[in-house]
Amino acid sequence: MIQSPKILLFQEYFSPGYLAGGMQTASFHFLSGANGFNIRTVTSNVDLNKVTPYQDIFPDKWTNRKFGERFFPVWYANKGFISAKMYRHFFSFAPDWIYLQGIYGFYFFLIPLFWAVLCKCPIIICPHGMLDKGSLNQKYFKKWLYIKVFILLGLHNKIRWQATSSHEFNQIQLIFGQKSSIVCTHLTVPPLKKRLHFVQKKAGSLRLFFYSRISPKKNLHLVLDSLLQSHSSILLSIVGPMEDLFYWENYCLPTIHLLGDRVCYKGCITSLDDYLKVNEEHFMILPSAGENFSFAIFECLARGMPVITSSHTPWGNIGDQKGGFILDDFSKMSLLLNHLVHLDDVHYQIYCDGAFQCAASYIDTNKAGEDYPILFSCR
Repeated sequence: MIQSPKILLFQEYFSPGYLAGGMQTASFHFLSGANGFNIRTVTSNVDLNKVTPYQDIFPDKWTNRKFGERFFPVWYANKGFISAKMYRHFFSFAPDWIYLQGIYGFYFFLIPLFWAVLCKCPIIICPHGMLDKGSLNQKYFKKWLYIKVFILLGLHNKIRWQATSSHEFNQIQLIFGQKSSIVCTHLTVPPLKKRLHFVQKKAGSLRLFFYSRISPKKNLHLVLDSLLQSHSSILLSIVGPMEDLFYWENYCLPTIHLLGDRVCYKGCITSLDDYLKVNEEHFMILPSAGENFSFAIFECLARGMPVITSSHTPWGNIGDQKGGFILDDFSKMSLLLNHLVHLDDVHYQIYCDGAFQCAASYIDTNKAGEDYPILFSCR
């Protein structure tokens, strides 16, 4: 009988948190999905940009938490601090793989990386889109200097990279070389049940839904600028954590003040289903500068809500299957919105059905459960 690989996963923000977006969601579904891995997770006991610890979770000890049908031990480091003694304890688990989420961070990336190198433990890194051009262009000099040092130290040669899209596969090769060890997988997503989004649309009205972290990469300011040039009956709801306060105050708020009651910021939500039950939105809009996957897009499609997004995501089938619209040219966003405001319910429902079909197609063609045994196989 082949022994299940032992995996020590480091991730700064983790369940029950949700403010860090797709990376937290991806790890939650990875543990919740069908797998036979022996996984221990090390994380912080606070969520992104928060100082208040999670309730009912005791820090600095192993806590068994249920994901799907199984329980996995999770170590919630108090305020994200980990001592050398704790690292010795983690590595006494004798893991077969060190699994690092993202490419930044001191306690949850750099220190575990160096410990793994010293202990000669194999390393897997999932960048989660952080090597995408759109992401690297934010704080450009700092990030490229970081990567150059990473390469100069030869750390990239000691790693198996996990790419979760063909675009990310190409980005890893572009930055770290053609000889990089890369395994391409698909992210685990929850099983598709049935279409949950049933909203009628009248010609002459349009309600948009921006559902994402608020940061420059997500291009909320472009949506707001387009609204200034669009039909006055178009309304926008903004839902998501405030990741970049400077961006919000200097690039978004001035336009929001001009738009008045056409725009409403509704803060963070823990359940998309609960939100959609009481808010009648027509299209989710996310003209992102780059998405490696985007659980926000998937979640909306899976409920039958059509999506307006950019060409910088892996969701090209949105346009092909009438699940929404792909924007190649952001300057034409207002033209699209002025067209959609006149859409009647008969034609709108076609896009809702297409959105649901986009999510179904992803699940049918991408069997994530078959990818991960390859990722954690012996070198």
